[in-house]
Amino acid sequence: MGVGWTSRSVGQQVLTQGVTLAAIGGLLGIVGGVLYAAIMIYGLTTWWSGAVGTRSLYLHVRAQSLIVGWLIAVLISAFLIWRTSRQLRAMSPRSLLSNAGLNAPVLTGAQSSKGRWVVRISTGISLTLLITGVLGLLPSSEAFAGFSIRTVAFFVGGLSSLVATLSAFSRWLAADRSAAVRGGGVRALLTLAIRNAARNRSRSLLTASLIASATFLVVAVASGRRNPAVEAPRRDSGNGGYTLVAETNQPILYDLNTTSGRTKAGINLRSNAEHEALLQKAKFTALRMKPGENASCLNLYQTQLPTLLGVPQAVIDQLSRDQRFKFADTRVSQPWELLAAKEEGGAIPVLGDMNTLQYSLHKGIGSTIDVEDESRSKQSLVVRGMLDSSVFQGVLMMSEENLLRLYPDTPGYRYFLIEVDPSLASKVTTLLETDLADTGFDAERVADRLANFLSVQNTYLSTFQTLGGLGLLLGTVGLGVVMMRNVWERRSELALLRAVGYSSSMLRQLVLLENAFLLTFGLLSGTVAAAVAMAPHLLSIGADVSWSGLGMMIFAVFSAGMLSSIFAVREVARLPMLMALRVE
Repeated sequence: MGVGWTSRSVGQQVLTQGVTLAAIGGLLGIVGGVLYAAIMIYGLTTWWSGAVGTRSLYLHVRAQSLIVGWLIAVLISAFLIWRTSRQLRAMSPRSLLSNAGLNAPVLTGAQSSKGRWVVRISTGISLTLLITGVLGLLPSSEAFAGFSIRTVAFFVGGLSSLVATLSAFSRWLAADRSAAVRGGGVRALLTLAIRNAARNRSRSLLTASLIASATFLVVAVASGRRNPAVEAPRRDSGNGGYTLVAETNQPILYDLNTTSGRTKAGINLRSNAEHEALLQKAKFTALRMKPGENASCLNLYQTQLPTLLGVPQAVIDQLSRDQRFKFADTRVSQPWELLAAKEEGGAIPVLGDMNTLQYSLHKGIGSTIDVEDESRSKQSLVVRGMLDSSVFQGVLMMSEENLLRLYPDTPGYRYFLIEVDPSLASKVTTLLETDLADTGFDAERVADRLANFLSVQNTYLSTFQTLGGLGLLLGTVGLGVVMMRNVWERRSELALLRAVGYSSSMLRQLVLLENAFLLTFGLLSGTVAAAVAMAPHLLSIGADVSWSGLGMMIFAVFSAGMLSSIFAVREVARLPMLMALRVE
């Protein structure tokens, strides 16, 4: 612009250059994305094959998807480049040549007051939610999608603490610092490095905010892993207070809660009184079962009709009375009683696990599922409630009366939930599987079955964590570019420090300390905020967080950020002192 180019020509030049680089970067990103997807598919068919239950997974790449993704990235980049160049073109050539106006000014009184209120409000929200949550003043009832009000409050509190921290950091960067830096050694260099971070407030704030936000997401995702195998039976959880779940190949026609029923079923009690005493400590809940397709998350293929369970009216009353299992988005006080309700048009109400309905069947509350009864006539099932991460994944439940109406030829019971002390679970399992071997009785711990279901979720969380960590790692590498630009813009200042006695090694330390400060602040603030947001889960018994892996990832991010600063440090060593001193 100083030699005669119009602002419009300069803007077009900058935009053309930026879009060209964005297009090249997008092509490189496409290659990297396909390679990452190939690695994930390989992992799901080898390392994590047990979680997905199949090795028949293949990479499927659609050119249309790649082109759309590439266009979105390039267009967003073009918009940001255009917006930034337009702001710079509004400045005079003299201001641009002298870098005037590129650094954010000290906050005015009104701006300072506004920023102070942002810090106060976000801090107040965070502290209020956390204190009420810790003291148990928040209700444990559902807020939405299976999340309790307490869980949502802690997550909002974590986000508020992140906003408060970054807002306070912004105000600190914009504060007036006219006092001299005194002292010597590393402490003085660190003080000077921190003050240098405030020289370009917008750039430093953006750097710290991006790292903090990315760290928050990565740590929160990593903290979401669960291991139900260590959770105790609870009536208001996914295990419903039951310890064992069992299925048989042949129906059992007798009540296993009575001595006569156990004897008629084939359990040998006469020769061993200890067996009878053991089974008296167990309580059986028997359900009729119409076998169908596996609709749990262990089956990657879409199912049409899952296994149906018929719940006797006595069991419905018992489940309602004991308030067993946890429901999601089911806004009634007694959700089990929905199974006995009468529907218009003869439709049959059913309950199902949220993962089964949404992931496998693609249904929600109010949706209908068409099935064929025993006479091959079509009947409609209406979803009236969803359980949250329960042992009933892969099945749908209806009343026993409705199941017998659809399939009259469904004798006896083939699905059992057993309530027994966990310390006796192994003995009960061995006894039942031995004496009822003719029926194909197969029992396992409810916690183990839930762990199998959640292994898929934990696997996906691992892939998301890896992808997020990779993005965070690439972002920290970009810090080297930011620091190099900072060094170049402050070359006259650094040259002046050299002229008054600072050595090259001291200047390199100064640049590294400034980068380490921004990197450490972003990592710590994001990690602490994520820990606050996920506190209810982290404090639960079933939390299964790989702290060592998470720590290694954060350390890798910090190391990558520091290594990327080497380029900026090398730039410091190459600064021509005399020429830099002449730069205005």
